[in-house]
Amino acid sequence: MVLVSRLREAVQRLNPELTAAEIDEAVDKPAGYGAQSLVDGHKEVYDWLRNGVPVQRVEPDGRRTVLPVRAIDFDGANDLLAVRQFTVHGLKVRRPDIVPFVNGLPLVVIELKNPADRNADIEAAWNQIQTYKADIPQLFCCNLLNVISDGTVARYGSLTAEFGRYSRWRLLGGEKVAKGRLELDVLMLGLFEPRALLAVQAAKRGQGVMLGREAFISEKLASGQLVRLMRKLPSLRTFDYYIVYPQGFELPRKSRAFRDWMLEQVGGASH
Repeated sequence: MVLVSRLREAVQRLNPELTAAEIDEAVDKPAGYGAQSLVDGHKEVYDWLRNGVPVQRVEPDGRRTVLPVRAIDFDGANDLLAVRQFTVHGLKVRRPDIVPFVNGLPLVVIELKNPADRNADIEAAWNQIQTYKADIPQLFCCNLLNVISDGTVARYGSLTAEFGRYSRWRLLGGEKVAKGRLELDVLMLGLFEPRALLAVQAAKRGQGVMLGREAFISEKLASGQLVRLMRKLPSLRTFDYYIVYPQGFELPRKSRAFRDWMLEQVGGASH
């Protein structure tokens, strides 16, 4: 489920060297993608977003080459849009409360419940996310994370995270928020700051090293390493934080120095 016109504009802007036919292919692949397994399909599309959508080019000498076409600018020059009551037609017609898009790609689904309704808590919101995954799986082809809230309590988690793995966001501007601040306010202002939302994507691509929460990174990060940071970082002791960087990827010098410094601080943390 892609907003085609917005994706096309982003592909043209980020890849000015492409022909019209190559742009069409780069847009059509994620826009028309379908897979029997939501999880397997998500992995393939996510690889496209991370490494580039593969597009064939016929060279002047007749050779066929594959171009990696960028759909997201990890430096942050992206088209951002959030849609309320976004209607999706699948096995059933569903309308998630809020769907944030980046360059026309639905990276997040937000489900909100009424705090005055005793039967509509955040677990009910999580159950609704599971219903969406079953009825409108096309909305989750490039999903980065999901958010559930009753207006007061707010949690976020990965595509496959169980309810108990959804976590609270506690940082604003890199600083821990004082008690009493509304959870939903902190999550929306902190996690949905564009650079924070794309940081995990950039780290997985090898464009840097990210320090992040386990639930944000996902338990099944096949493309990278998760390094637990504990003990020697007392300011972080209430969380399980991880360094994220691609396994076997040659990091830039500054990123490598930062990674090595963090590992030194925890005395060679276990992977």
